[in-house]
Order: sequence, then C-alpha cells, then structure tokens
Amino acid sequence: MVKGNQKKVVSLILTLAMVLSLSVGVMISAGADGVTTINILHTNDIHGRFYQIENNNAGMIGIDKIAAIKNDTPNAILVDAGDAIHGLPIVNLSRGLNAVEMMTAAGYSVMAVGNHEFNYGSDRLLELSAVAKDGGLDMIAANVFVTETDELFLPATSIVVIDGISVGFFALSPQTTPIQTSPVNVATLEFRDYVEYAGAAIEALKEDGADIIIALAHITRASVEAVADAYGDDIAVIIEGHDHNEGDLLINGVLIAGANEYMTNLGVVSIDIGDDGSIVGKSASLMSKAEIDEAEIEGDPAVQALAEGIKEEVLAILDVVVANSEVHLSSARGDADTLGVRNSEQPLGNLVADAMRVMGEANVSILNGGGLRADVRVGEITGLDINAVLPFGNVLVVKEATPMDLKAIMEQGLRDAPGTVGHHPHISGMEVLYDSSRPQGHKVISISIDDIELDFDDDTTIYTIATNEFMHAGGDGYTALAALELVAEVDSLDSALTEYIITVLGGTITGDDAKIDGRMTDRAAASYEASPSAWGIVVDDGDTLETDMYSINGFNFLKIRDVAALLDGSDKQFNIDFDADTGTISLIYGQAYAARGDELTTAPNAVDTTTSISKNVFTVDDDIIFFEAYFIADSNYVRLRDVLALLDVFVDYDESLRIFYIVTTEAYVVN
Repeated sequence: MVKGNQKKVVSLILTLAMVLSLSVGVMISAGADGVTTINILHTNDIHGRFYQIENNNAGMIGIDKIAAIKNDTPNAILVDAGDAIHGLPIVNLSRGLNAVEMMTAAGYSVMAVGNHEFNYGSDRLLELSAVAKDGGLDMIAANVFVTETDELFLPATSIVVIDGISVGFFALSPQTTPIQTSPVNVATLEFRDYVEYAGAAIEALKEDGADIIIALAHITRASVEAVADAYGDDIAVIIEGHDHNEGDLLINGVLIAGANEYMTNLGVVSIDIGDDGSIVGKSASLMSKAEIDEAEIEGDPAVQALAEGIKEEVLAILDVVVANSEVHLSSARGDADTLGVRNSEQPLGNLVADAMRVMGEANVSILNGGGLRADVRVGEITGLDINAVLPFGNVLVVKEATPMDLKAIMEQGLRDAPGTVGHHPHISGMEVLYDSSRPQGHKVISISIDDIELDFDDDTTIYTIATNEFMHAGGDGYTALAALELVAEVDSLDSALTEYIITVLGGTITGDDAKIDGRMTDRAAASYEASPSAWGIVVDDGDTLETDMYSINGFNFLKIRDVAALLDGSDKQFNIDFDADTGTISLIYGQAYAARGDELTTAPNAVDTTTSISKNVFTVDDDIIFFEAYFIADSNYVRLRDVLALLDVFVDYDESLRIFYIVTTEAYVVN
C-alpha cells in the first residue's frame, strides 16, 4: 500500500457517490449500519494498454495506479470484461504473458474472455489461463465449448468471497469471435447462445451458494439487453465490454456498466447488502484518468517495478533496426496553406495503404490520415519508429464492399474536403476523382479499380477492402464501413507494415515505393486551359448557329443560358433562375426561357483563358445536378451533351464539318 493513497482513493470514491446519489435512479448507500458494501472495480477493452511506453497512449490510467486504487478500496474486487491481453507490443511480444503477469500482480480476480483473447490461438489461451489461475485470476467463459468433446473450453463461473458474501461471476464471449480473430485460432471451438448459457451459469452459481450474481459480458449492447431482460430477477449487475460503451443504465432491474476502453476510466460498481443478505442499493460510477491524476494517486510500487521491467524488455526488442528508408516520409497534418496527411494524398499514407491492401490480401484499402502520427526518416527504421507512426494498436481487418458501398465510404472520408481533418482518407488499389467544391455527399465523381470505372448503382459486385479496426467500427464518421460484413482480422497494423517493408519491399523504402501517384485527384484544386471552339449547332434541321464555345480537355463547353436559348420553344425548353446569395442555378423544366438578349453570340469573348471549376450549384426541382462546369470570363460553361442527356434530347455530331445536330423530338442516346 502506498502511504497516503487510501485517504485519496476513499475521498474520490465518496465524491463520486455523492454525485451519483443526486443523479442515478438507484438507491445509494454509503455503508450504513447493518449494510455491507461490495465495490466492483472494472475495466474493459484495454487492448494491451497497461503501461505507457515512450509518449504513446498517454491517456491510460496505468496498471500500477489501478493496483493502488484496488488495494486502498474497501471490499474491492477487480475484474475485466475482456479484450485485455492483445493489442500493443508491451503484451503482443510475449503473446499475452506480460498482460497476465501485470493483471495478477495488480489483483484482478476475474476476467471475461473477449474475441481478442483468442488472437494468440486457443492453445495459447489455455496456457495463459493456467498462469492466470496460479496468480489468483480466473479467466471464464460460459458459452464457449470444445466442439469435439462438447465440454466447456474454460470454466463458466467464478466465486469471490468478500466480507462473508459470496459474489458469483459468469462471463459471455462473442458469438462473432470466429470472424473477429483468425478462424484457425478458434477452429476447434463453438460460441453458443448467450441467453441459454447465461441461464445455465446462473443455475450453477446458485447451486454453489452465490449471494450476488454478476455477469462479465463481452458482447454487443443489444445482446446485453437480451440477457438482462431474461434474467432480471437473478443478475444484479452486468459489466459490459466489446462495444466500448461508457456509463451505466438500468434494464429490467439489472445495472449495466461499462468503462469505455483503453484503461481511460476505472469503473466502480458499489453493491449494498443488508443484514438479510438482500441487495438494498447499487450504483455505478467512473474514475477518469484526469480525476485520478488530480487526486495525486501514486502507483503501487511493486506493480510499477514489474511494468517498468517489462517496458525495458520491450524497448530492448523494439529499439532495433528492422528496415531502412531512402526517403523522408512526412506525417505533417497540413493546414489551409500547406498539404499534409490530413488534407491530401501523401507518400506516407500511400505506403501504409499499400501495406494494408497487400498484407490483407484485399482489392482495395483505406485508412484515416489522423492515424499517421510520426515521420519515417531517412536511414535506419526501428520497431519503435514503426510503432510511433502507427501507435494506436489497431488491428488490420478486411471487409466486403460493393461499388455503391465504396462510393459511400469515400463520400464520408471526403465530406470536409478540402479541409484539414483526421478522417481524410488514404487509399490503395483504386483511383478516386473528386471535387472538393461540391457539397457533402456529392463530392466523389468517379472510382476506378484496375482501370475500370465503377457503377455507383451497382450493389451486387463484391470487392474486399482492408482498413483499421477503428474505422471498421465507424470511427471518424465512417459509418458506411461499420455497416459492412467483416471477412477477416489479420494482424496489428504496425506488424503488417513492418512485414510489408521487409518481405515485399526487401527491407528498404525507396522513392518508388512511397510517392504521390495521383490515386486521389481533387478536380477543384486544378486549373484548366480553355481555348475557343469553332463548332456549329443545328437544332431540328434549322440553321447552323455559331455560339460562344470553348474546348477544355477535348470536350466542348458552352454557356448554360445558350443551351436554354437553343431549346426555347421546343418541348424540351427550360428557364434559368440564379440565386446570387447561394450561388444556385436552377433549371426549370417546361418554362420558356427569359432571355437576357446576348445569347448565342457568334464568337468567343476571349482568345484563350485559364479557367477553374465552377463553384455554382445546379439544381432541378431542388435536386442537385452535377454538371462538369467551368467558370470562364464571368460565365458558367457546361458540356453540351451533359445538359442534353439530363433533358433526354438527342444529339449527334459530324467531326469533319464540326457541327452538332440536336433533335428535340428524339431521346438521348449514349454516344
């Protein structure tokens, strides 16, 4: 015990209890006469974030401080709701053993087995559970069975006795584990129904004399609610994980509590037991890292010494050369005046995206610029350097997407373009043309894979897309990614990048391996040369008209009001309305054109000019229409065939005579 800590910890807990007594609709007791209070301290989804190495993951509380709080909290039981022992090098390098040793030293009593506990394979998990058991930590799972024997893979339950009260725990592991770890890791196992096997565990705990029953549920919130609905009379509390939820709620009398993720909070569930053994109050609260730091709680010296020793071992392994780079790859964010990984295509982003696609064996890949946190410098690259570039311990995952899905994903990634934002995408395996001047949801013009442009209405063709688990879960607003079916979880992202550099690039990054190659192009950021075009136009066999027309990139563009004038009086006529405040140009079908008087001039008003994308918005019946439009000499120019396609008007041309033929009574034909 650290001298002086107990007073600080008790003070912090009492402060939280006072707040809860005013805000939570559950009876609160502070250990009155005849009442015994059991304090369940809980974590979930730590993902290897036990102790800080270098400057990474400074937001974690730290296992040494968790241990100190546990030691100084009366009647405390420390538990975890799963996904603890895999995620960062501090635990990955020992294949989970370092995590188990730190957890047992800190005084953890029970933990659920999450999907990521299986990342080292089921045999390794059995070895780790034996080590944990020797240290006083029970790894439990009530719904995981060995297929061949139909026996439980791990114990279903555990009982911890505190102050004469038997607190019974059971745990549930996600049925989706076979697709949330490598399938080979769980090939011999079955993950069975939550409600059914929760019931079996509850009955077993009752037979073993449990006074209180608590579930450690590493399952989705919807599944947690189903278990609470089924067993409200039996379960006092569900400590949840998997969905990384933070806070608490009551469902069917069951208190549900989660501590978010990454050891950023320590959850506290206090259960008051009366003289007759009944529960007379229960409450949930969170100790954040900021609150713990403010309370000046010091880490447990023994656990701190253990963690420091592990840290030094990890540094000894990671602080070694794994590759070399001939080029400097910047992770600079960029800003309104400069380009960087958060607003444009960059070599570092392309390198990592290529690694994700290749190592994930996917068609395409995407990652967020905010995930790139350090430069790759010229010279030797160590494991620490790789970890600094990708410090979050993300897992590389692969999902399935249609062209329609890919369009939605890229729209979400580019929603704030050309702004400098963490969700700016970096990609591999596809080429994306977009226009940052367009409104959100309408910026993507085209996506091509293997030089074939995708049909955005195609919702059947399947491509595989590699990404990181943060975006896979909808992080940075990528909800379209979150909705996709998961195919595989591959490896930690930093490990995948290291393996890619070593095995695919031969251990050295060259300028050809990491460069800007135009896989993402912002059309609005470019300038274009416009030159006069001498083409004539014939409408419904009338006279040949020569109008103010320009050629840009080999296509002919003319003023939108000239098109209106050409079709005026026909069945396809339309009028134009312009809102100067919003920059909106509205096309009004069937209405005669209100001419300005200078339409269909016979010569271009400039010999040649440099032009830019028009920033005006074109609409029909309030629907936005995306013409390829340019602003030349104070007028908006559109491609003739685009307007006629919208109006369904036939157009053909004679290149030798340089004449367009428009027939207003016939339908448009793709040419």
